[in-house]
Amino acid sequence: MFSLILGAQELPPIQIFTPQIYGGENQNWAISQSSEKYIYVANTKGLLEYNGANWQLYPSPNETIIRSVKVVNDKIYTGCFMEFGYWQRDSFGILNYTSLSDKIKDQILEDEQFWNIMDFEKYILFQSLNNIYIYDTVSDKFETINSKTTLPKMYKVDESIYFQKMGEGIYKIENGEPILITNDQIIKDNIVVNIYDHQKQLLIQTQNKGFYFLNDGVLKKWNIEANSLLDQTSVYNSIKLHDNSFALGTISKGLIHLTKEGIINYEINQPRGLTNNTVLSLFEDQEQNIWLGLDNGINCINITSPFRVFNDGDGHLGTIYASAIFKGFLYIGTNQGLFYKVYNTQDEFKFIEGTKGQVWCLQEIDNTLFCGHNNGTYIIDQNKANLICDIDGTWNIRPIPNNEKNLLVQGNYNGLNVLEKIGDTWSFRNKIQGFENSSKHFEFLDYHEVFVSHEYKGVFKVTLNDSYIKALEVKKDSTVDKGQNASILKYNNDIIYAYKEGVFKYDKINDKFEKDTILSKIFNTDNYTSGKMIVDDKTNTLWGFSKTDLSFISPGKLTSTPKVNKVSFPYSLRKSITGYESISNLEDNRFLLGSSSGYIIIDLDKITNKSYQIHINSITNHALNSKTNFIDKNIIGEFKNNQNNIQFNYSIAEFDKYLESEYQFQLEGFYDEWS
Repeated sequence: MFSLILGAQELPPIQIFTPQIYGGENQNWAISQSSEKYIYVANTKGLLEYNGANWQLYPSPNETIIRSVKVVNDKIYTGCFMEFGYWQRDSFGILNYTSLSDKIKDQILEDEQFWNIMDFEKYILFQSLNNIYIYDTVSDKFETINSKTTLPKMYKVDESIYFQKMGEGIYKIENGEPILITNDQIIKDNIVVNIYDHQKQLLIQTQNKGFYFLNDGVLKKWNIEANSLLDQTSVYNSIKLHDNSFALGTISKGLIHLTKEGIINYEINQPRGLTNNTVLSLFEDQEQNIWLGLDNGINCINITSPFRVFNDGDGHLGTIYASAIFKGFLYIGTNQGLFYKVYNTQDEFKFIEGTKGQVWCLQEIDNTLFCGHNNGTYIIDQNKANLICDIDGTWNIRPIPNNEKNLLVQGNYNGLNVLEKIGDTWSFRNKIQGFENSSKHFEFLDYHEVFVSHEYKGVFKVTLNDSYIKALEVKKDSTVDKGQNASILKYNNDIIYAYKEGVFKYDKINDKFEKDTILSKIFNTDNYTSGKMIVDDKTNTLWGFSKTDLSFISPGKLTSTPKVNKVSFPYSLRKSITGYESISNLEDNRFLLGSSSGYIIIDLDKITNKSYQIHINSITNHALNSKTNFIDKNIIGEFKNNQNNIQFNYSIAEFDKYLESEYQFQLEGFYDEWS
């Protein structure tokens, strides 16, 4: 017996970009986004651009650390050591840099670094730790706000700009002049991380003392649930998100997400998926993803994703083969045993004593939860497991159609076996004689006929006697072939067989399987990984799995034709065991998908179809074994025949972890079909 010390936090998916991937240094100081949805990052080595397909590094203009970045219209403003200016794309698709600080070189103090950039009306503000330089983009003139003390940060709230002078207080810029709005001792003694308009009041967040409301110059602590955590946390930066919740980037605890009421929604740190616990910068993009510039790497959190991930990073649970909700508890069956917790809580998963080993299935029948296990069959009652059948390897359990005899049939390593209920007690009754094949997948056609799929031997039709003691006939089906990871199941009262050649439905009149063209859209030969299919009886949904997608079949709304729906979720990211995929309904349209490293919650109600704009980033051509030439994208080009090697670089700005971008191209007049 052992207890698992692990809170079951189900977190949004996280995309990881390491320095090796983006081609820069470890530290990332600021993040911004263009109207094309490209991401720009102020990196120690230079300006990083990410177009959704590739990262491009533009070295710092003076070979110093870029500390700030802000995209305004078609210009990307950056600030570094003793330098600030903007980058702009030319007709070849390349960013070129123009210095603005050169205009006021004599005004810039020795060793100034520019940590923050903001746009306000026609102005761009560049903030160092000593001064704020206000650039008028129309007149091309500068004004300067000086400070004798440190200026930690600058803040934009609605249509106003605020900044803090350490040891003095918070100022508001009005008519180009700083106006003191509070010199409360808390502000004098603490760095202000950010200022917000929240609940129609100014909300000030400090680095180490939490949040305060400012009313008529008086500070009042925001009394929220998160205060005990914030009092022990050093917050380096924060942003208010699209839904009015808060993302807090910390020095050593990763990301903290608070609801708009100040309740801790979740914490994401290195053990839970981040590449580093120090968050140097935060940004919410146009799709409401949260980007984190870390002390080591860049992470993108898909906060609005229909997926939530429980990561069993330490391997305490093991690979998940089955799951079920039963009487208010969530049960997880793995290769290490059976675990449970109160459903819809962040409680730790606890091990159920006596179940150590491989769990194959969890099924609720007759208001009883059965657990198929390598040891046999258990009945589960909260945290207790009662072994009712010790025949090795219970793959699956099925009720007999319209059976009044309180009998169940289970598929085991040694064939088919019968369970019987006497009074309130289930127990093993007999093995069905005459059929010895392992019965991982089986289904009743009627009271006495059972189909069994064996991936190495094929499909068998087994006829049982009235007492379910022996097999009267075992007939090998010749209308479908055996298939690796094949399965057989019942959906809408039809027997379905799925393997690499497609999905086949049994025709009882003609005693043969025929291909179902609708259901076979789940996968094709090239996309096939597994014929395992799973029926959710609560929603009458049939699930299938392929290399690129999860598919679910739902009843047609206006016709009897079922509808095939695809959810982009590549096999490489699902991390499930091929042929042993598991998915179960939690409630409504929320499903739990098991994997080798935890599980994923899928909310079908949150799945949306997005449209993306493709961008031609650059066009180049060259003669064989010669220098590459960039081509102006805005002209109609004519090229000599020895420069007919033409390359188009294109992308869509898509940042969902569980989407894989696929492209088609066509060269008119040469290849008239799409690739």
